[in-house]
Amino acid sequence: MKNRIKAYSFILALLLALVLVPALCLAAAAPVDKPQKMLVKADVVDPKLFWSYPYITSDGFSRMPAAVQVVWSTANGFDPEKAVVIATGKDKGQVEIASERNAYVDIEIQVIDAKKVVLGKTSLQIRNTGKEVSFAVYPPETTAPTIELAQ
Repeated sequence: MKNRIKAYSFILALLLALVLVPALCLAAAAPVDKPQKMLVKADVVDPKLFWSYPYITSDGFSRMPAAVQVVWSTANGFDPEKAVVIATGKDKGQVEIASERNAYVDIEIQVIDAKKVVLGKTSLQIRNTGKEVSFAVYPPETTAPTIELAQ
């Protein structure tokens, strides 16, 4: 009876060792990088015109810009974060993003109205090396009618 208990104890200890040792080795082998900060800057070119320019959205409404915001995520677009980088009437701003060093960060710059309707946007994916990323936001050079050949 004592031999059976010793055998079961030995087998149980062996199974635990087979499960725990590789997990501990993997945890020790993969050091977590400290968060790296990246600065995202945005400048409004010709702010007087930009903030007073009426933008016509795809739903046919004329809307005025209320803010420029940055939306970013690091985990394949899951759980994005937002921050207003330029408030109405201002001409520049910045936001600091923290992620793992060399992680890819999805960044989207949006011009929004007072109801949070996106009037225009651009996006990119960049590796966080701790450097600064700058964007310029400006009104369109011209607005003109669209003319196409009618069939």
